[in-house]
Amino acid sequence: MVTREQVEPGVRIVENDPEEPNDNPYKGTVTGIEESGEGIFLVAIDLDQEFMEKEHYQTMCPEGKMLCFPWAIDVLTDE
Repeated sequence: MVTREQVEPGVRIVENDPEEPNDNPYKGTVTGIEESGEGIFLVAIDLDQEFMEKEHYQTMCPEGKMLCFPWAIDVLTDE
């Protein structure tokens, strides 16, 4: 889970949803933050190309962009 202070455009993220573990978590770059008030926000990302080559993401995010919940991602630190 990320906090609002951890994310800004350019930060790299990786999927880490404890309720839906994934053996091949998506990765991407933060392009913006969607603030909805009361401390609630969504993270806009551009998916990495390797994920856009997978049919699931081509269907779900044809332009390679998606909104992520903060509790389903972490800042990517191992690149």
